[in-house]
Amino acid sequence: MADPLLAKISELPEMADSAAADQLPIVDASDNNDETKTKRVRMDKLKIITADQITDGIVENSKLADGAVTSGKLGAGAVIAGKIAVGGVSAANQIANGVVGSAQMAAGAALANIATGSITTGKLADDAVTEEKLGAIKRTVAIPVFGLEDAVIVKNFTRIFAWPPMVNGHIITGASAVLLGSVSTSGNVGLTLVNQGGTVGTITINQDAWSGSIGAINESYRTAQSYASFSVNVTAQGSGAYGLTVYLEITG
Repeated sequence: MADPLLAKISELPEMADSAAADQLPIVDASDNNDETKTKRVRMDKLKIITADQITDGIVENSKLADGAVTSGKLGAGAVIAGKIAVGGVSAANQIANGVVGSAQMAAGAALANIATGSITTGKLADDAVTEEKLGAIKRTVAIPVFGLEDAVIVKNFTRIFAWPPMVNGHIITGASAVLLGSVSTSGNVGLTLVNQGGTVGTITINQDAWSGSIGAINESYRTAQSYASFSVNVTAQGSGAYGLTVYLEITG
């Protein structure tokens, strides 16, 4: 048997670093010829054969080429929130259309992102908006006092109207009186509006005018209550005035 090419490796000088062209002595396990079994191999030809040759944490970020890690190499749930930089996911590029459902959104999270006027009529189902969602609603109540051909006279119409229960809790926010047949040619038409026994306010229709509006509304007596009475006291008739209706604006 021939003498080995290397007698004692410990007697060789030590290298502090290596380059691709540097060579190492190696025993070729697949070569059965003792004379050629010992070979040399370049440093850049050495290979990692098994996964356990790489210790945990040994491959640093700087050793990975840009774009080298593809989605196919990431396990389900492998990318967690703590690994995503603040602002790292942009709506334009990283979130597919339709992928964020209501279950993924915190309560009230979308409200600030709804632009004024962005919800059109076509986006609302029929009957979807109920009265509770509308807030305060103004309604008009018409109370006929004298018919079209009836002359206006001084008279107190006690309980001329009773509040229906569907407007219970509404408040009187405006009132006016309108002549329908003809105007007064001499003197004003005067009215006092009474709700639940208290004066809400007064209305004056001036001579030659068709209508007049209430001045100040007494807040103590402006609330509608189911079946409570509303009265109209005509305190001045003028001359020649015919037909009279009182209109109440109620809000609730």
